[in-house]
Amino acid sequence: MKTAIITAVLAATLATTAHADIFATANNKDDRNGRTVLTTDPCEIKFDLLQIGLNKTTTSEMRRAFYYTSDGKTNEGCWKYDAETVVMVWSVEQLVRRWPVSSFKVADKKASAWDALR
Repeated sequence: MKTAIITAVLAATLATTAHADIFATANNKDDRNGRTVLTTDPCEIKFDLLQIGLNKTTTSEMRRAFYYTSDGKTNEGCWKYDAETVVMVWSVEQLVRRWPVSSFKVADKKASAWDALR
């Protein structure tokens, strides 16, 4: 019985810590079943941001992002809101990309959600 309780508590803890709070999503341009996902989790990837052109940004100012495709490809990255756009850096390519916020559907369906990031 004691083992079952410990297992249940551990499983609940892992489920809670593994869950990413989704801020917004966008369909992938070339893959209707793929998505780009912006989370509210802090970005834990370390980039040389100066080298890739984000000299006034640190990853501590960014949040976690990821994408996936219908054939299982995925990548992790970081994102931030900047002047009505979403700036993203992907871990594999280490390229900076920028999309208009209108490309993303906010998870809580509040248009003012972007305002909180200003």
